Amino acid sequence: MKAKDYLKRAYKAEIQIKSKLDQVETLRTLAEKTTTTLSHTPKGTDQRGQVENILAKIIDMETEINGDIDHLLDLKNEVNELISKVTDPDLRLVLEFRYLCYKSWSQIAAEMHYDIRQVHRLHSQALRSLEKDVTKCH
Repeated sequence: MKAKDYLKRAYKAEIQIKSKLDQVETLRTLAEKTTTTLSHTPKGTDQRGQVENILAKIIDMETEINGDIDHLLDLKNEVNELISKVTDPDLRLVLEFRYLCYKSWSQIAAEMHYDIRQVHRLHSQALRSLEKDVTKCH
C-alpha cells in the first residue's frame, strides 16, 4: 500500500460514517411520517409494526455507526503516529492539514502562505519520506 492510500483511510472511513448518519436521518423521517398517519388509518393496519421495524433498524444502524467511529478514531491515531515520524515541520504540517483536517490544497496553501505548487511539492516530498514506514505497517 502506498503512503497516500494509507493516509486516506481515515477520510474514507469518515465519509462512510456520514453516509450512515444520513441513512439514519432518513429512517427517522420515515418513522415520524408513519407515526403521524397512525391516527388517520382504519383499525387493522399494521403501522405500529412498521414503526417498530424502522426503530429497530435505526438502533442497529446507530450501533454499527458507533463501531465505525471507534474504528475511525483508531485510524486517525495510526495516521497521526505515521505523520509524527516526519521530522521536517513543513512536511508534517502539509500532511496534518491534508489527512487529519481534510483541507483542500488551496486552503493548505493559504494557511501556510505558500503557492499551491509549493504545497504539492512538499506533499510529494512528505509522501516519499513515509513510503518505507508504510511498508513496515503492511
